[in-house]
Amino acid sequence: MGMILGQFKPMAMKPPGEEEKEPEQAQKGTQDRSSNSDDFLKTPEAKEFIGRMSEKLKQGNFPATRRGITDIMGTLHRNSNLSDKDVMKETERILLRLGGLDGFSGVLSGLKAKSEGLIKGLKSVFGGGK
Repeated sequence: MGMILGQFKPMAMKPPGEEEKEPEQAQKGTQDRSSNSDDFLKTPEAKEFIGRMSEKLKQGNFPATRRGITDIMGTLHRNSNLSDKDVMKETERILLRLGGLDGFSGVLSGLKAKSEGLIKGLKSVFGGGK
């Protein structure tokens, strides 16, 4: 029975009011959100982000127009409850993935090359096709 009490002890030691931190964080997220997507897209942070992403994508051979980046950001903002900052993070994640610049494509192509090499090696050992 002492073991059961020990399991509940950390819960009892939580300082009062800790549960209230989550609603505060949720409120903070909405406070960091522009009232509408047009206002959001006019902020200096959004304009700077659009320019930075446009350049980053061009360097990765995935040219995206500023208009396209703006459209994705506006759509995400309108159709979610994300803060302005989170909209920019999600836009970046989506664009990097679309452009194959998220690093995942490189890992997959490396795995594919290794598996193809293994298959060729096995075919030559076992006298498989050409």
